[in-house]
Amino acid sequence: MISLVSLAVEGPSELLLTFSDESFGTWSAAEVIARDTVLTRPLAEPEYFARAFIEGGEGLAWPNGLEFSAAALHRKLDEAGRLVLRAALQSATGCWRWRRGLSARGFGREVSSASDFDLVAGWIRDDPIRWELLGLVRSLGLPYGCIAAGFVRNAVWARLHGLPSSMSDDVDVIWFDTRIGSEGYDREIEDRLRMSAPEVNWSVKNQARMHTRNGDQPYTSVEDAMRHWPETATAVAVRRTIDDRCEVVAPFGLDDLLSLRLRPAGSFAERKRSVFEDRVQSKGWLDLFSKLRLVD
Repeated sequence: MISLVSLAVEGPSELLLTFSDESFGTWSAAEVIARDTVLTRPLAEPEYFARAFIEGGEGLAWPNGLEFSAAALHRKLDEAGRLVLRAALQSATGCWRWRRGLSARGFGREVSSASDFDLVAGWIRDDPIRWELLGLVRSLGLPYGCIAAGFVRNAVWARLHGLPSSMSDDVDVIWFDTRIGSEGYDREIEDRLRMSAPEVNWSVKNQARMHTRNGDQPYTSVEDAMRHWPETATAVAVRRTIDDRCEVVAPFGLDDLLSLRLRPAGSFAERKRSVFEDRVQSKGWLDLFSKLRLVD
């Protein structure tokens, strides 16, 4: 029986759907919207369309009760020639699981190699709790949806100190969509995550709206928003992709994180320095992780 595994918003009326047989394809709602019925009419609004979710694995749904079965969507994509099979892709490329050779630049120099990113990605994958939580976020289909900050930082620091993996007080989910500026939508996502993992203190923030709170110019992406975070070691995020890879986003690179350097980032090195210092003291990082070094 075919079921839906994950979805991701790809456009104002398009979703990338992944199925239980490891096939995937981009489904367009244009034909459905054209019906112009009471149930389908709201999908013409991008903000509402992006509220699509998976109903019990059995189908695609929206809050107004509109549903499409996974089997019907799978068949529709297959008939249109838009369904991609993992086996076929692997045969064509010679390799399904690929490693993205990432590097990042910070402070005017190359700071991280691809192997650094692979190392952190491997540690996150090896943590069953973190990997499961990343799967929950993936199932929501949030554009550029990641878990960031202490979720990654504390895992790495604990590993480098030989300590049990610790979770920060909040699990920070970040995503980016300029079409949705409502804080209420973030709260709705938090409620959905709590239904799956009520023991977790979820915090969800669309980074497209966070510049107003921080007094910055509008951010252009998740990565751009993270460049305005207080510490270089905190500005790291991970996401679980539809083909089960772990991708790492680190605009300042991973050198400070892996070298146990606690460095203020951007304006927090000067104009907002007091905010950085208050965070270091209130969170007790230097007591919890004795090998950390404060650097400028």
